[in-house]
Amino acid sequence: MLRITPGVYLETKYPSVQLGIIVTDEGLLLIDSPPRVEDGRNWLATLEDYGEPRYLALLDSHPDRVLGARIFDLPLVAHDWTRQLMSNWSDIFKGGARPIGAEADHLKRITGVHNAVPDLTFSKCIILHLGDREVHLWHRPGPTPGSIWVVLPAAKVAFIGDAVTVAEPPFLGEADLEAWMNTLDDLRSSHMSEYKLISSRDGLIKRED
Repeated sequence: MLRITPGVYLETKYPSVQLGIIVTDEGLLLIDSPPRVEDGRNWLATLEDYGEPRYLALLDSHPDRVLGARIFDLPLVAHDWTRQLMSNWSDIFKGGARPIGAEADHLKRITGVHNAVPDLTFSKCIILHLGDREVHLWHRPGPTPGSIWVVLPAAKVAFIGDAVTVAEPPFLGEADLEAWMNTLDDLRSSHMSEYKLISSRDGLIKRED
């Protein structure tokens, strides 16, 4: 587990998507979930050393970050569009969602399982007050219409999902390219210049990436 700042961590050992945790006095905010059931259980066991999970934020609707959410008995937080899309999937996942990149092989083993649907959703922005932490969730479309960031203004850390991918080309199947360009402009703006940026595919990235 990589410590980004005090109480903010990144887990890179699972396939496809990198995971985040934010430690607060009122429990943990988890960011995304491993796609495989066995990895999800391992992840929950790891979290026992950090606190009690409180929420699970889903940065978009890509299967590698949402299918594993079904084993987490937690409120799921996502954008309105993500909830609408996930609620329209059949209750038993039969491969209708389109896996991307390296995730395709990993997802072959988890078809035929019940999927989760977000409980707490928003359209533009929501702020979670968790103990001494103020956690912002911002709508930043592009990779999907429902992509979001999890932002800690005080700690200057932003989990930006698939807004930036370095090691492999981004998946464009659900992309809104015009919105994505606007999102990247926001990322390059002065108000984000001091932030540490966490990509879901590449972890901690450099601004020049």
